[in-house]
This record gives sequence, C-alpha cells and structure tokens, in this order.
Amino acid sequence: MITENIIITLPDISFDDKDFSQNLMQLYIRCTLGTRVFPVLIKNAVTFKNDDFEKAQIYFTNLYNYFNIKPIKSEKDYSITSSKPK
Repeated sequence: MITENIIITLPDISFDDKDFSQNLMQLYIRCTLGTRVFPVLIKNAVTFKNDDFEKAQIYFTNLYNYFNIKPIKSEKDYSITSSKPK
C-alpha cells in the first residue's frame, strides 16, 4: 500500500567558508547524500502529484553547480570533485 505521508527531506547544501576545509568536506557529504535522496523526492512528486517539482528543480540546479563549477574562459576545473590541484 502506498501512502502520501512520506516526507522527503533533502540535506542543506549551502556553504559557509569560515572553516573552509571542514565545511567543504561536510558540503561534499551533504551533496552526496542529496544525490541519493533526490530520485526519491522526484518519484514521490510524480506519484502523488505534489508541489515538490519547483523545490527539486532548484535543488538539482544547486547540486549541478557544486559538482560542475568551471569559470568562463578557464581551463581549470573548480568543482568539488576535481582531481586537479587548485
């Protein structure tokens, strides 16, 4: 039996650069968790036709930007998954 009482909570993926190295690791962990929970949010939104699509679109855009940051006119990869030294 499927129920609408399923509540999907995505982890916060905002970044605070006070303690850069510690916060960067926490951001990476939260982004990874977000990529795992995100499909469940979409499935829930489709199944129950709720209003999570707008929230999902914003969240996906933020996740994409964190994993794919590359400044214009630059060959350097500044994403959090880059294997190149910064």
